[in-house]
Amino acid sequence: MKRGGRPVGVGAFVVLGALAVFGAISVGFALRNDVRGAGAKPPSATEIRLSLPIYYQDGALCPSTSEVCLTPESVADGVALYPFETHALFRSRGCRVTWTNLGGAINDPATGLPVTWAFRSGCSGATFDAAGHRLFGPSPRDLDTFPITQEGNVLVIDTATLNCHLIAPGDTCAKVGNPP
Repeated sequence: MKRGGRPVGVGAFVVLGALAVFGAISVGFALRNDVRGAGAKPPSATEIRLSLPIYYQDGALCPSTSEVCLTPESVADGVALYPFETHALFRSRGCRVTWTNLGGAINDPATGLPVTWAFRSGCSGATFDAAGHRLFGPSPRDLDTFPITQEGNVLVIDTATLNCHLIAPGDTCAKVGNPP
């Protein structure tokens, strides 16, 4: 290969290769230490680790690519919410619940107070409060949850342990896309 009329030697390729490997190692090290800091426990494939404090947008943190939602109410209860329908038919179709501004259009049946923000299913209309409690709709129970713990300034969500509040015969406890 020629560069500027001169042949480029094998040494140039070795140097470029070494720089690429060093860059990949550096990026990997930076990503690995993003929230944990030196000496902290590395994450497993069954947990999500978030640095504290958590910044909620309109009262919830629900990344669209994630299987968890957090609200101040759920964190106070020691859980992260699993944002999928609890009705078996809609769950089997992968129906998500989304954090929605209801503008006080409904009242909480327990308190009679207007609900401004809630989790609502686009498939069935089932509605859940900020703690994941069922307000109304065809879903038979509260949202399923994952336990959370705190390690220093890191919130750890155990996504291997799905806690289901089974109440009816035929209820299943499985993540969307996984058989019960």
